Amino acid sequence: MWLERFRFDGLRWDATAYIRNVRGDRQPWKISIAEDMQDNEWITRSTGAGGAGFDAQWDAGFHHRVRRALTCVDDADRDMSEIRAAIAHQYNGDPLHRVVHVESHDEVAALNGKVRLPEEIDRGHAASWYAKKRSTLGAALVLTSPGIPMIFQGQEFLEDGSWHDDDPLDWSKLDTHGGITALFRDLIALRRDRHGTTRGLRGRNLNVHHVNHGGKVVAHHRFDRGGPRDDVLVVANFANRGYAHYTIGAPRAGRWRVRVQQRLGRVRRDVRGAGLLRHGDAACRCRRHVVGDRPGYRPVQRGRLLS
Repeated sequence: MWLERFRFDGLRWDATAYIRNVRGDRQPWKISIAEDMQDNEWITRSTGAGGAGFDAQWDAGFHHRVRRALTCVDDADRDMSEIRAAIAHQYNGDPLHRVVHVESHDEVAALNGKVRLPEEIDRGHAASWYAKKRSTLGAALVLTSPGIPMIFQGQEFLEDGSWHDDDPLDWSKLDTHGGITALFRDLIALRRDRHGTTRGLRGRNLNVHHVNHGGKVVAHHRFDRGGPRDDVLVVANFANRGYAHYTIGAPRAGRWRVRVQQRLGRVRRDVRGAGLLRHGDAACRCRRHVVGDRPGYRPVQRGRLLS
């Protein structure tokens, strides 16, 4: 009924640890997602290979690693190797076998004693500068990391407190936090390559090439086939500080375009040259190849990281 009468695009199966298989051949082109939460590759292997046959499963590890880094009070407690692991994790060698998120109905539910991400970052002050910056940094990672991104209702306009099914969303926040909504809208457009400049965010290839644990900066490269309008570089600053200058390597010199950059909930589009990356920011840059630190990469300076 849900697939045929209501034309749903797919189904999420709850508590699949107690189900463990998918059967049926009606509308097999629609996606089946398992909320298994056991980090088990078998869930998304084909039934022919002895698996459960789901198309994708929730990646609980991504949620826990990223959320832990975002909610720590002290920079010393933010582990950038955990962020690298969260971005790079796969099932069966395919990043699209997982769903990535920082909020879900379980993880923000009042019944579970949980709260929304901005609320956990700054209790009682979910609309504070720190809560905005860190929660949208999490959203940027969700929408630029390999995997199927998932956003929970109200996350796109900074809903606070906890979620319960008898507590309606506060739709006035669409106006109050319009910049946050605009950021989500633009990140989704980049993720879907709506402007034909970020094909790499739809691809399966990844290189987490820069992990600075001391400075709390991580950068990763997404690409499909590589080249102009394909390669995307994502730089995230988790530190409670800024940098007058910051240098990372690149395979060649050239101009990169800043497609999206956080600045206190506002979005800057198509900024040429070096941008500003403040505390809690993420920026997406696009050009020919990744900026990185691996052998053969030449160091170049790109912009300022400001607190």
